[in-house]
Amino acid sequence: MDYRQLRFFAAVADELHFGRAAKRLGITQPPLSVAIKGLETDLGVRLLDRTTRQVRLTPAGVTLKAEARRLLKDLDRAATRVRRVGQGIEGTISIGFVGVANQLGLPDVVRAFHQAAPRVHLELDERPTDALLDAVRGGGLDLAFLRVLDVPPADLAHRHFAEEGYALAIPADAPLAQEVTIDLSDLDDVPLLFFPRRFHPSIYDAWLAAFHRAGVVPRLVQEARTVQTEMALVQAGLGMALVTRSAAKTPQNGVVYRPLYGDIPSVDVRVVWRGENTTPLVTRFIELLDAQ
Repeated sequence: MDYRQLRFFAAVADELHFGRAAKRLGITQPPLSVAIKGLETDLGVRLLDRTTRQVRLTPAGVTLKAEARRLLKDLDRAATRVRRVGQGIEGTISIGFVGVANQLGLPDVVRAFHQAAPRVHLELDERPTDALLDAVRGGGLDLAFLRVLDVPPADLAHRHFAEEGYALAIPADAPLAQEVTIDLSDLDDVPLLFFPRRFHPSIYDAWLAAFHRAGVVPRLVQEARTVQTEMALVQAGLGMALVTRSAAKTPQNGVVYRPLYGDIPSVDVRVVWRGENTTPLVTRFIELLDAQ
């Protein structure tokens, strides 16, 4: 029993007339009769009682009519879903990101992609840079938004996403809050909140090198895993934090932001993916980025 036989039988079962069924299927009557006869032979049962005046379903035919409707509907649904996945409008895409990508427009990208492909399920996963790279290389993630200090990983395809400078988040009652702008040299002996080195070793080391060049020895008073934790600690007056200038546009009670200048690293976020991963969903996601 195959799809063609089921489709032919369903038409005859609905019409109870071979001529009308053949017309509905867009074929002539002889091949339709042959197909039904072959189906009965394959199943070893009579499905139709045929006379010169009428066609009636046997009990087996009544059962097959119900099953055929269900099976044909399932097959049509599967074919539709396969086509949608092939067109990049259905399926699942897994996207990793570092926290700073949220401040530089990742939510807008996710929203735009969801509007363009509402049937696609997006799996979002925030991780440190090294963990993102391992997941992309190992196939655990389709794409990742991560920070790059100098040269993007040579073994992965990549494109630029966003780049900008830093600001300093300062408790509102701290003396530095009275300054209009802050230079790196102003951070000597300033209580500073910082991310754990294991999250971004190269960027962490780049900041230490920048402090050294400026003759600055900040007091790294506490590590914070997320921007939200940093802001809570700044609000509590425990220290100051480096944030992107985009994040500095969001008001926080008890916190003031000042642009930070000097010989400092920039925030460079890129999207990376395996070059051989040219699935329709990945291709469509990258095309959406290119169009923005």
